[in-house]
Amino acid sequence: MTPTVARRCASGFTITEVMIAMTVLLFVFMSALAALTIGFRMLEEARTSTLASQILQSEMENLRLKNWTQLNALPATEPFTIEVDTSLAGFPKFSCTRSLYTVQADIRQAVLTAAWVSKDGRARSRRYVTYIAKEGINDYFYRRF
Repeated sequence: MTPTVARRCASGFTITEVMIAMTVLLFVFMSALAALTIGFRMLEEARTSTLASQILQSEMENLRLKNWTQLNALPATEPFTIEVDTSLAGFPKFSCTRSLYTVQADIRQAVLTAAWVSKDGRARSRRYVTYIAKEGINDYFYRRF
């Protein structure tokens, strides 16, 4: 081997090649960081939405345990509170409302709503709707049709 060929084989990368490699690596790391940030935000939103659903489901079960007289004694619309302070666990404060509407003489519609503000400042809400009949909803459907 001639001295110039040996020197060319032993030489390292040029500064341009190193800069291109660093730019590609920087792009990969920034993309991964952005993907992680979006993933954590989606995970937080899913956890909060699940907690709101659990709160509404619990209140829905409380309504179903009431008899017809107790259900009719409730106000048409009122806020309801949850017994656990969710802010201690890092969750937002939920604003929960229960609304009862008379559909027919023996049927009431219950609408439960939970609203909160997410960490990115957007207003979010979850809503459950059900019907409660004096003699049970199954009996109503069987007699009607």
